[in-house]
Amino acid sequence: FLSTYTRVHACTYSSPPIHLFVVSSHLLPVLICTRYMLRTRSAARRALEEMAAAAARQRCSSSSSARPSPTSSSHVKMEESNLDGVETKGKEGGNASGLDQFAFKQVKGERGRRRKRDAVEVGYEIDVAAQYSQKEEDKANVKEDRRSVEVSSTSSSSQNMGERRGGKRKTKEKEESDESNVVKREEGGMGAMPPSTPPRKRGKTPSASPKRSPLVPSRKWNIKPHPRWREILENIEKMREKNDAPVDKFGTEALPDASSSRDVFAFQALISAMLSAQTKDPVVAEAVANLKQSEEGLTMDGIAKMDEKKLDACIAKVGFHNNKTKYIKKAVVMMKEKYGGKVPNTVDGLCSLPGVGPKMAFLVMNVAFDDVQGICVDTHVHRICDRLRWTKNAKTPEMTREQLESWLPKDRWKMINPLLVGFGQTICTPIGPKCDRCLLSSFCPSSTAKGKGR
Repeated sequence: FLSTYTRVHACTYSSPPIHLFVVSSHLLPVLICTRYMLRTRSAARRALEEMAAAAARQRCSSSSSARPSPTSSSHVKMEESNLDGVETKGKEGGNASGLDQFAFKQVKGERGRRRKRDAVEVGYEIDVAAQYSQKEEDKANVKEDRRSVEVSSTSSSSQNMGERRGGKRKTKEKEESDESNVVKREEGGMGAMPPSTPPRKRGKTPSASPKRSPLVPSRKWNIKPHPRWREILENIEKMREKNDAPVDKFGTEALPDASSSRDVFAFQALISAMLSAQTKDPVVAEAVANLKQSEEGLTMDGIAKMDEKKLDACIAKVGFHNNKTKYIKKAVVMMKEKYGGKVPNTVDGLCSLPGVGPKMAFLVMNVAFDDVQGICVDTHVHRICDRLRWTKNAKTPEMTREQLESWLPKDRWKMINPLLVGFGQTICTPIGPKCDRCLLSSFCPSSTAKGKGR
């Protein structure tokens, strides 16, 4: 265009027709070539878009029935034939049009991309087939192992054999249904996916672990005794002599009727211990008095005859009285059926009763049977032992009990509970401990006296 413009201005002709003739003769071939190239490129794009749309439509129609193999599907063959036609036209060279030459270059790239995609799909299907065959082998091995176990267990009892036969029928029906589903999936071809549901785990279900006895510690504790623990107990005894605590008048040791028979005394001690959970001692004493003054009386036969609503009314001021009413009624029925109408005289037997834990069991053993099997640790004992650093990282009363029993002499186990409970009710209270009146404030690590932090 610049060369034409220069020639027009450099021309010596001055008439307008000559100018127009020179410009049109130079610009017309340029415009024609440009228009032809644009049309060629747009036509090539439209042709490739139509081929891609046809291939996509063919994939959608074929995927609704089954997943086709990338090397044998009809739409791939059709596209390959179209590409071959374009490629042969592009190889003709000079006789081929610009559209064919452009399409020939596009075909090369399309062939390479398709080969890579087909290779990936074939590799995926090979991996799926290998995984499926491995699962079938594992299934066959499990069947053989089960058959051998069944043959070896033929000497068991008839009842167990009946149960085992019923289980075998169920497993056989399950296996037959699984095998039929597998056959249906295999009919879809190599590309069929394996069963979506995971295989059920074989073997016996693990039985529930037996409940650990409180007499067996959960672990071996390596706790060193406090170097001044004897002096601490002596000072606590001195403070307890000067101050009467609620546990001395309304504790489990003071509530049972001493003039009653041994069985009634043990039963009243058990009921007192069951009512003392999360409840203050004076409230427990009032509830026990209501039961004693009732028409049925505080005996095992009387509680068995008493209506549940009446029992709940007698202990209405006790914490969680609704639950404790149910526990007492169930415990009475259990003791009548299993223990001959008597209170169990072992820790494990007491812990088997509903609503009775290790703390209550040890307390009843100490009070009713004078048999010291362990330390009774309640919230007061748990708190004071932590403040005195007699325990290490004891997060529960049970951990406190096990750590105390690991170093404290057994002749101190029975007296430690009422001693520390009374001390916790009068001086070493949960909130606002009276450290200024305590004889242990000079060496207690939790003392607040004399500016010491608790």
